[in-house]
Amino acid sequence: SILVSSLTTGFTSAQISYDFDTSPEERAKNPFFYGYVPDDSRSRMILFVTMALNPAIMLLIKSLAIVLLAFVNAKYVAYFFAFDIGLFLIVKIARGDFLYWVPLDKYSRYPASLIVRISVKVVTDFTSVIQLRHPNEVGGL
Repeated sequence: SILVSSLTTGFTSAQISYDFDTSPEERAKNPFFYGYVPDDSRSRMILFVTMALNPAIMLLIKSLAIVLLAFVNAKYVAYFFAFDIGLFLIVKIARGDFLYWVPLDKYSRYPASLIVRISVKVVTDFTSVIQLRHPNEVGGL
């Protein structure tokens, strides 16, 4: 069912974020980004539940919006994605943040960056994975 799928996506997203945040190695590497999971168990449970519900609800809302757009006119879905991703790429290029951080040769840098930027943008928009909001990914400089 759609509800079970969205809750599974939400749980997976929350588990990824929780595991990264509670990892001592990740906290040591980037203390400004990690460290939002509190120490006491009650607060951790509340945070985990909200981190699981947020992506689940986001996925349902985004999917419903696309279905409603498609009912009105199927071209509107294509326009929506083209505008959303196009604006995102324009901002990335304008800020000098388009090229992905992985070191590649000069011929594969641009196509690889385009594929990765679009993929990460779509996954982030539908799931709200916290790690993808990092400044090196969707977030910006």
